[in-house]
Amino acid sequence: MRPSKNNNIKEYAKKHLTVHTILRYYMYRRLFMRTTLELPDILVAEAMEITNISTKTEVIKTALENLIQREKVKELADYFGKIDLGINIEEMRKR
Repeated sequence: MRPSKNNNIKEYAKKHLTVHTILRYYMYRRLFMRTTLELPDILVAEAMEITNISTKTEVIKTALENLIQREKVKELADYFGKIDLGINIEEMRKR
């Protein structure tokens, strides 16, 4: 319900801003997860040094992203030569 002459704008804003704040909180909680990990300090320090990443959180996030990407590439490699794309190189060269 939008504010009108009959509605108090402050009440409308208070109600909807509160809902907005609660939704943001729950969305944040679902996107990010606080986790306690036992990691070798030497590994973390070396990763931070060779990547020039200054925070442990960012270096772990980067490592996870790289691991996921590498595993996806491995999955694609399993399909190499097994999928017929219907491409004729000789016909394409004639164009």
